[in-house]
Parts: sequence; C-alpha cells; structure tokens
Amino acid sequence: MRQLAEELRVNFNTVARAYRILDEAGVISTQQGRGTYIWSGPHPEMTNWQRSRDLDDLTRRFFGEALKLGCSEDDVRRVLEAELDRWKEHGEVREE
Repeated sequence: MRQLAEELRVNFNTVARAYRILDEAGVISTQQGRGTYIWSGPHPEMTNWQRSRDLDDLTRRFFGEALKLGCSEDDVRRVLEAELDRWKEHGEVREE
C-alpha cells in the first residue's frame, strides 16, 4: 500500500481506506503476511452496492443539472413521473 501511495502521489491513508472499502465489498481479500488478492468475480453485494452508489451519483447530477436549468420541483416531478410511467408500461425510456 505504501508503494502504491508513493506511485500515485497520494496519502497512504487514502490508499488504506480504498483497500478497506474494496475488502469490505468483497472485491479483494487482504491476508496478513500473504498480500492482497482480487476475487475472481464481482461479489453480488458489491454489484448491488455499486449500482446503488452509481444511481445516487446519477440522481445528484440530474438534480444539479435541473437546478442549473432553473427547473422547479414540479417540473422535475412531472418529467420523472412521465418517464417512470413510460418505463413501467413499455420497459423503456425515451432516448434523445
């Protein structure tokens, strides 16, 4: 971890935290005295966690862009509800 922190020119604690998060998510396995290993495939919890995190990020970006456009809460709600209805009915969203 120290070598990686030096190569990336970031604080050691940042790398250690990233390793801890990846270990907790089941992406890697850190074994004292043996090293760190990547698990062969994504752990189902990791994919759920990542999907949730990505959706949160996407939602924050969406609301940020809507705010920049000057949209009201009612504008956003109307568009979201229309797209959700279309998704429920047709299993698709409008791409433009």
